[in-house]
Parts: sequence; structure tokens; C-alpha cells
Amino acid sequence: EIPEKFADYMLSKIYHIDDDFDLLQDNVDLMDIITEGTTSKETLIKIRTKQAVFRNKLLKKYQGKCAVTGISLTTLLRASHIKPWSQSNDQERLDSCNGVLLAAHIDVLFDKGLISFDSHGQILFADENIKHLFKEQNISVAKFQLDDGTLKYMKWHRDDIFEG
Repeated sequence: EIPEKFADYMLSKIYHIDDDFDLLQDNVDLMDIITEGTTSKETLIKIRTKQAVFRNKLLKKYQGKCAVTGISLTTLLRASHIKPWSQSNDQERLDSCNGVLLAAHIDVLFDKGLISFDSHGQILFADENIKHLFKEQNISVAKFQLDDGTLKYMKWHRDDIFEG
């Protein structure tokens, strides 16, 4: 048996919801309640309130484009927390400086610590394999401007999540 908070965190990393109501990967924690001996299960969804406000702030701040690739199809964009929701206080969770707008495939790499950004907004790769992946998939990489508030969170990301 594991603590509910840990289960919520782990399940939020496994399941993703993305629909017309802006229930994005970063918006929900899922806890499965599996009834033994049956072929069905119930899912309890806890919505992270104010996530839409955070997302809208980032859409405006990054002019509706992924900070790395420039992709502007909003369905593919994630309001990514630099310091994860689970490790942030209420103020940090809504602080637009604690966020970066990223395309879904870039967001996954960022969340897993496989990429980060230096103080000049230049992408950092955890290893040569990740760097090679970008080249192999022809993923364009743009440098972007980090404001003072974002610099603080990005340093936290480099120190505590980035695997490089």
C-alpha cells in the first residue's frame, strides 16, 4: 500500500486528459479505484483549479507559440510548470514565471529532465542521445528570452530535475 498523495502523483504522470475543456496533462491527478475480480474500474478525477488561468497567461506571454519550436497549434501546446505543480506552493502554481509554453513532445522531455534551458534561453540536452534525437527528427530549436522571475525557476529546474 502506498500513500494516496504519492499514488495521485504517479498516476498523474501516467494518464493524460486533453479535451475541449482545457483539462490538460498538468491539470489533473487521477486515482484509479480498481475493484478486484471485475473487468471495470472507476476513476476519480481531481481537477487542478485555476490551471486554465495559468495556461492563458502563458499563451499570452509566449504569443501562442512553443518557446522552443515555434509551433502555434494550441491543441499541441502545454502550459508546462518549470517547478512541478506537486512541488510548488499555491503562489508558485499560478505564477506565469514558473511556466513555459511547450509543444507536447518538448514538454515531455522537459518534465523528465532530458532537456532544460540555460540563463540565456538556450536549450540544454541531458546527453548526446537527446541532442541527436533533435537533429534526427529535424526539430528546430529557438532560443527564447527568460525574464528575471523565470530565470529563478529555470535554475531550480536545472539543479533539481535536469539530468545533464
